[in-house]
Amino acid sequence: MKTEPGTASRQLAIRILVRWIEKRDFPDRLLPDTAQDRGFVMDLVFGTVRGWRSLEWALSRYVKRRPAPELRAALLLGTHQILFMPDVADHAAVHATVEAVKQGASGQSGFVNAVLRNVLRGRETLLAELARQPLPVRESHPDALVERWTGRYGAEAAEALCVWDNAPAETIVALLPDRGVTPEALLEQWLAAGVRAHRHPARAECLVVGHGARIEALPGYAEGFFVPQDPATLAAIGLLRLQPGHRVLDACAAPGGKTAQIAAAMQG
Repeated sequence: MKTEPGTASRQLAIRILVRWIEKRDFPDRLLPDTAQDRGFVMDLVFGTVRGWRSLEWALSRYVKRRPAPELRAALLLGTHQILFMPDVADHAAVHATVEAVKQGASGQSGFVNAVLRNVLRGRETLLAELARQPLPVRESHPDALVERWTGRYGAEAAEALCVWDNAPAETIVALLPDRGVTPEALLEQWLAAGVRAHRHPARAECLVVGHGARIEALPGYAEGFFVPQDPATLAAIGLLRLQPGHRVLDACAAPGGKTAQIAAAMQG
């Protein structure tokens, strides 16, 4: 049986979520580098995991008993798409998820279809009710963590932290200053190759890569033009005031991003 691309992506997402449910395996270690629609699968999986508590709350309105892992993963995945992925068409969120279940082992596609259609019909009410739930539920965080943040920083800051914590992480790369390529030139190459990226707002030597991109597949990676790096680490290197001829011992060098920047600043 031929599998549509959208269905295949959701099948893979469901398998990864089942492993996470059963064994708490890290989802990022389960996603093959060669996966079709890798970025979309990452959005499905990580979005579902981040919103797990909110999604469980929403499903509890329609499902009274905890389903088996595969069925649970499919229901949470579909609910995430309906409630929190506005770029995914409603019919795709339901139909492709149901098709993924049909081709799996659960044999419960009719049940999944009925539940997801109920979620879709009740979406506006669900979102309105979710907004009135306690912070740990509406922002999908553990009670103890929210209590700690609230006690230490106050309710408003604790909520802001939860919202920030749930935002997808950015992938940032820093260009090496001794490689003879400018951020503008590299960004132009990426955009021409269809890579979603933009300049970092605070660090001129950094570029922000679109979610789901494979760093090692980007133009310039093989040539060593850049390294994946958090801008905060660059600030630390700047404090060293390095000059050619200096000798530096990096006693904590792994995977070596700061070391590469230090060597470049010292011209090797």
